[in-house]
Amino acid sequence: MTKLLGMRVWSGIAVAALGAILISFGAGCIYSIILIYPEMPMNGVMEAFIFVGGAAAIVASVVTIPGLLLIGLPLYVTSVKKRKVSCRIYAIGGFLISLFFGSILTVMHVFDEFLMAKDFYFAIITALIAGPVATSVFWVVVRPDHLVACDMANSN
Repeated sequence: MTKLLGMRVWSGIAVAALGAILISFGAGCIYSIILIYPEMPMNGVMEAFIFVGGAAAIVASVVTIPGLLLIGLPLYVTSVKKRKVSCRIYAIGGFLISLFFGSILTVMHVFDEFLMAKDFYFAIITALIAGPVATSVFWVVVRPDHLVACDMANSN
């Protein structure tokens, strides 16, 4: 078990969390361009980018890090024990984790009016993108030996 949770796995978790947070920050910046930019004077655009992107990154960090540790890490151990370790399986797992968190957001939105309509759609889309990307980045960090094998197989 300790061999499964070596330094490469913890590095993968850190990089995956950072990837999801950066995707959320970028999505927040794009979201502010779409919704705020036409109505905002030019001198306030950068502040809007940083505010909306930063808010998205903060929410992503609060959700991503516990999600990786409480859901992703046990799924990783299970997949290694069952010898199901392809990038496709990890991306599908990330998408399923995103669906789980998206369903929590949906329940909060429907019953508690947690987010306004446009913000809710932005949060769901960002979550559905960030999950597979984070788990794919995790796979690249944890399983770099498979990337070399894939490159060699494609070059022949």
